[in-house]
Amino acid sequence: MRKLSIALALAAVSIAAPAYADNTLTNIESTDACTLAYAGAVACQGYYGGNIDNQTVSFQQTALNELLTSPTAGAPIGGPAPVINWQNLVDSNSLYSASNLVGNSLYFGQTLYGYVILGAHFGNNSDTTNPPPNVSAFYVFNFGTTGSDHITFNPNANGFSNAALYSVRPPVPEPATWAMMLVGFGGIGMAMRRSRRRQPLMQVA
Repeated sequence: MRKLSIALALAAVSIAAPAYADNTLTNIESTDACTLAYAGAVACQGYYGGNIDNQTVSFQQTALNELLTSPTAGAPIGGPAPVINWQNLVDSNSLYSASNLVGNSLYFGQTLYGYVILGAHFGNNSDTTNPPPNVSAFYVFNFGTTGSDHITFNPNANGFSNAALYSVRPPVPEPATWAMMLVGFGGIGMAMRRSRRRQPLMQVA
């Protein structure tokens, strides 16, 4: 009778468990460093074992912080990582699944500009040229001022499962643009200074 009770308890635990067992991201595997060329990113962090979902917010936050602050990640933008709020991501339609794929391209449903921070999970992957199965990676894309409404996986999207769009940041002006802006501000300052000199002094009667 005692054995039967233990068996029933174990069965109840297995039924109550999530539908998948990969809901906890684990430490990065040094042999599985993420590939920038796979999605055309300018910086990446991963691969991490496991999926991305609302049960792993703290670990994802750590991964995003590493992505934006680690000198080895080559991240082109600094500043604090975005605070993950899953309800906000849901409300803004920033969570994606395989239904957002058209061929090998993942479509965002909108055109994005500047730097975009995206996390992606790859599940049952049968193509050895793609990320290994059951891993997640975090990417930074630079869509600049031209913008893009999708990314394309290369060589294909085999194994893609789901993704989250964490943040969009405005494009950073090029050095030449900064120089032109400084020259422009300098010209405006000189013009204002000259106009002040030309104004006649007020005479007291």
